Amino acid sequence: MPSPSRPAPPPLSPAIGGIVFIGFACLQFNDLEQYGSRGWYGWILFYGLVALASFLSLWRPFPPLAYRLAAFGSLAGALFRATQIEPAKTVFTNQTNPAGNEAGGLLLAALWLAWLAGVARKIRRTRVSQ
Repeated sequence: MPSPSRPAPPPLSPAIGGIVFIGFACLQFNDLEQYGSRGWYGWILFYGLVALASFLSLWRPFPPLAYRLAAFGSLAGALFRATQIEPAKTVFTNQTNPAGNEAGGLLLAALWLAWLAGVARKIRRTRVSQ
């Protein structure tokens, strides 16, 4: 039980999400070879930033609005990228058009960032009330 002078620690689930997004970042290293994608480093940076935001939320979360804006941007990117999916071909693991994989990754990041916004809000409320 936390002491009255010290806030309760945040849940560990942001750390689990951070580990998952580090895994997603590691999977991007093959994009240059697999898809001929010159922007593979952008995906490593994107997933790395989502992982970093997850880990930082354990100690000092960003304001909930920051997570919401990031989630909205990621969702907008997912919707845009989804328009580039070739319907006649395999959506995921398509060797010539990675739009399905990228839209899925952006959607997962949007959902995760929205969840982190809720965690940050809860942590801030807990710290303010103590």
